[in-house]
Amino acid sequence: MTYTLWRADRLLGHVHIAFPSTDPDLIAGILHPTPDYADIAPVMQTRVAIAAGAPVFRTPLEATSRSGRPSRSNHRVALRAPDPTEAQGVAPESILELRGEHGEVVASGPMAIQRIPLAPGEARGEIAAACAARGLAFSPWMVTARRERRGPGPG
Repeated sequence: MTYTLWRADRLLGHVHIAFPSTDPDLIAGILHPTPDYADIAPVMQTRVAIAAGAPVFRTPLEATSRSGRPSRSNHRVALRAPDPTEAQGVAPESILELRGEHGEVVASGPMAIQRIPLAPGEARGEIAAACAARGLAFSPWMVTARRERRGPGPG
């Protein structure tokens, strides 16, 4: 199955589902970006459903090494309370959405987009096989997301 990645009315790419999961709500695949994807870096997007308005927040992800693992740094960052603007989350027109074949939103909350570096000609198991099977480059953008389940809330 192929999903599409959107930000408002801009198509950012096609996500080719290539990694099976025993979790029916997990979506994991290779992103074939469009030119509109150029301004997005590796990110983690989350929705805080218990906060007023269920805001969406986005955090940059660390670069990955050639092994596919996040690079580790020894930086320590002090926690601080967000200012009122930050506490509102990402502007609605900037929220990333994964859409199904009929344009329905299947995920707009928990989502990670990262680039897994693979050297040309380097065979790397599932990722390389999935890229080759779809004619995609050896440096794919990977998307993982949690399918949204909308239903009655607590209480």
